[in-house]
Amino acid sequence: MKTTYGAYDYFGGDEVFLPLLDQVKAGLAQARYPTASLLSDLLDQALAPVLRDGHFSIDGKRVMADQELTMYYVPGLFFDDPSGLDPDCVKPTVAGDGHIAYGFAALTHNPLSLPDRAVVEGKEVPLSWVAAAPAGRTDPDAYRETQWEGLPVLHSRSMAGRTPEQEEQLTCFAASGPEWAERPAFVFDVRSNSGGNSRWMAEWSAGFLGGPARPKRTFAHKYSALSVLSADYPKEEMGTWSVYTEEGTFAENDSLILLLQDTFTASAGEEAVQILRSMDNVLILGSNTSGCSLVPDNHTYYLPHTGLPLFFGTGLYFDERPENRDGTGFLPDLWVDPQYAEEAVLRLCKYYDLMPQE
Repeated sequence: MKTTYGAYDYFGGDEVFLPLLDQVKAGLAQARYPTASLLSDLLDQALAPVLRDGHFSIDGKRVMADQELTMYYVPGLFFDDPSGLDPDCVKPTVAGDGHIAYGFAALTHNPLSLPDRAVVEGKEVPLSWVAAAPAGRTDPDAYRETQWEGLPVLHSRSMAGRTPEQEEQLTCFAASGPEWAERPAFVFDVRSNSGGNSRWMAEWSAGFLGGPARPKRTFAHKYSALSVLSADYPKEEMGTWSVYTEEGTFAENDSLILLLQDTFTASAGEEAVQILRSMDNVLILGSNTSGCSLVPDNHTYYLPHTGLPLFFGTGLYFDERPENRDGTGFLPDLWVDPQYAEEAVLRLCKYYDLMPQE
């Protein structure tokens, strides 16, 4: 980790990690029969409180699983005046008739901490919170196009071509940008897109905009002997970084894009969100995304004696602002339960007369 993990110094370097190493060694020394399973548990206990990294996993278990924030909301309660209410619990949403209003929504680890009553527009009401649910992947297609009552929908469920069919679909997606640019309004659905290769979205956006998208971001890659997978780094560069910074340009866009996301939108799926956030006329609906972007270029490494697999990255990445989004992700403009996003989009478009004209 010291030589290869991209966020080693970001999370404290030797000052933090060397005592954790001693802690793990002490746990093994106390065991009558030290096993790979015990080592996995000890590593997780030591690293989970420190690593806010949505990718990092030990023997298939993500160390940040218990730190991720979930969206909770109160169904069916809408109002136009949020005066006097806690802004951490009140968010813009789509009302039952389709107009943009306010509702109760919050991100939390512990739903029991949320208030059970509130005074809304002068009247006390009970608050029955429920967890928002991700849409999930119900079909094998990485990309397809459908319509919702005439409204065009671009479904992007994966950026990974795991089969020849998916590879062909992603090739079609990457080339379809100019076609989507001709539509005055459409839905871009990246709910439950868990990632893959970010080049597909880069190619799509270049075709859509007539040139590459330039969101504000900084990327660094750590050179080490362990990170040499497809390149031959000179010895004098070992222990150094390559750094790329994009100052950012907000792109003009004439199409209204209704972007849908959920907590299963991660990694390269979140990069699609970031690119679309760098364009105007984009309205985001759903929940927060997964928050899985701080450490890119992830690979599986195996400890030499136990064979225990560790999955972590060699890079460090920031977008828009120098903050760690992992576990929180990108927030929506309008907070709606992702599993009911289709109904919310149609209500919104009908109320504001945004449906395609026949």
